[in-house]
Amino acid sequence: MRIYCTNESIDNIPEGFDEKLDITNKKDIGFNFWDNYIKLEKEFSKSAIDLLYLSIFVFVADRIVKRDTQNDGWTRTIKLNVPVSDIDFWNSQKILVTDMLNFLSGYNWTFEFRPKTVYQEQIYYSSKKYQELDKRSYDKICMFSGGLDSFIGE
Repeated sequence: MRIYCTNESIDNIPEGFDEKLDITNKKDIGFNFWDNYIKLEKEFSKSAIDLLYLSIFVFVADRIVKRDTQNDGWTRTIKLNVPVSDIDFWNSQKILVTDMLNFLSGYNWTFEFRPKTVYQEQIYYSSKKYQELDKRSYDKICMFSGGLDSFIGE
């Protein structure tokens, strides 16, 4: 299944794709990172935001692509077209990301990266609501998980 991943509101699925995932649409994703107004001592880097979005797109794609629609009824083939802020960096990491996900999931993942045209983080960081927040400091974080960490231990 070819999935067009986006971080800007679009109504239609672009030609050549079977599905779209709009990270700004709670009906598509069920989560919007930028609704959680917090102000940290450091702002997230563009690469960190790209990794967060990529992780969310992978998680949601894994949930919406059904096994029974696949040739062997089990192994899913998922092709994601993802917007990123540094296309050269992500193209240089494409094999690593693909091999990692293929190994962890047993599916066939393919990635196409394209330049991001909308940067929610810039909109968020420049918002009045964000500017008025008190800074918070954290020394630990808990990573977003779709259960693969539990699966590896079995």
